[in-house]
Amino acid sequence: MKIHPVYTAVFNHYSYCITHNHEAVVIDPVRDTASYSSIADTDKSEIRNVLETALHDFYVTGNRELQRQYGAQIHVPEGASVSGKSHNPASGDCIRLGEYILEYAALPESGKCIYILKTSDLQPLGLFTGEHFLSEILQKQLAEIPLYPGLGAGNSRNFSPGMPLKNYPMNDVHEQQIHNPVPDDYAENLMEMNSKGPSAISEITGKSKAFSADELAEEIKNGTLVIDTREPENFGTCFIPGSLSLPLNGKPGLCIPFLLDADRRVAIVSEPGTEMSGINMLLNAGVQQIAGWLQGGMNTWTAAGKKTDMIICIDAEEFLLDHTYSSAKAIDARNADQFAKGSIPDAVNVPLAMLSEALSKAGTEEEIHVFSQSGCRSITLASWLKMRGYPLVKNVLGGYASILQIQMPEVLPYKGSGDSAAGEFDLSL
Repeated sequence: MKIHPVYTAVFNHYSYCITHNHEAVVIDPVRDTASYSSIADTDKSEIRNVLETALHDFYVTGNRELQRQYGAQIHVPEGASVSGKSHNPASGDCIRLGEYILEYAALPESGKCIYILKTSDLQPLGLFTGEHFLSEILQKQLAEIPLYPGLGAGNSRNFSPGMPLKNYPMNDVHEQQIHNPVPDDYAENLMEMNSKGPSAISEITGKSKAFSADELAEEIKNGTLVIDTREPENFGTCFIPGSLSLPLNGKPGLCIPFLLDADRRVAIVSEPGTEMSGINMLLNAGVQQIAGWLQGGMNTWTAAGKKTDMIICIDAEEFLLDHTYSSAKAIDARNADQFAKGSIPDAVNVPLAMLSEALSKAGTEEEIHVFSQSGCRSITLASWLKMRGYPLVKNVLGGYASILQIQMPEVLPYKGSGDSAAGEFDLSL
């Protein structure tokens, strides 16, 4: 038996493909199912079952894709309403994989579940917990068993799949959701999509096309939003005016629910050869209208003499000098729990979840410096501010990780993720 973790970096999400004796089980798949098919092909296995630990609210499931491809049986938690061919196990029910079993255990208060992988003599081998940790009772009973969580959006904790629960790097591992909740309307849209069944990927990509510069310019004129997936430094140097930066080398899937309506028509600008990675990222996040991509990337746009924009990117040393000797505002775009552990003096925490509240008025002429942990989330926020009329925005390359190499943080009083300083921040001041 082999347990294959499948990491979807853009969502900070783990799913799993377990293979044994030419059969396979997939747990919590994302919409782009190529990785699971590749594992199954390599291990000469057929995907027979797809197990969901929740009706997910921050990404689109790939269970229907796998059902269409393999005829796999879909298993969803008790009480979850899913159209089509699916099965609602009851606690104690088992899904077989050769001589092994995956035992279903409900988490009634949350409407979610876990699966316990066991041998034929019922010895536990692993816990597949999706978006949840376990309650204290389960911890005591199963502390020695390898843990295979999904982590979920927004989680920044480091771990290795298969680590025993007792070694998991958390002080508080009570049963709880461990991804940052997305906006209610977006979560409801994704849950409805996962319940009714998303469209086949081929139905969406089949309508997409490669654009020339003139064709993309016409799309933009008609309201299509450009999503640029290039690295922060490349984006900052030259981009199509009005573009939203979602660099693939960050975790852009965590940003989409806060910045983008799922029904918005979008087009991709990327490094040549990475177009499908950007499209799959958007599909996994529930974006339904993907018009296409710019053939040849930004070189095509600039060669056609089209208008471009830029965001100045500065290194940590230049940022700290500016912050000390100028009146520029510093925005810390990290999550509230990261901010609570320390930031630079006078920085204001504006995590993506608080953007709408924080942005009180567009058009300020004040200079703004934005940093995140690595520089990816900050270029997204900087591009978003540019789109809304803030022309004097700078992005800090390397983010807080680079700043720490030069200056020790100011330790701030912890306010909690629901009480960020963003609510007090008026960008127009």
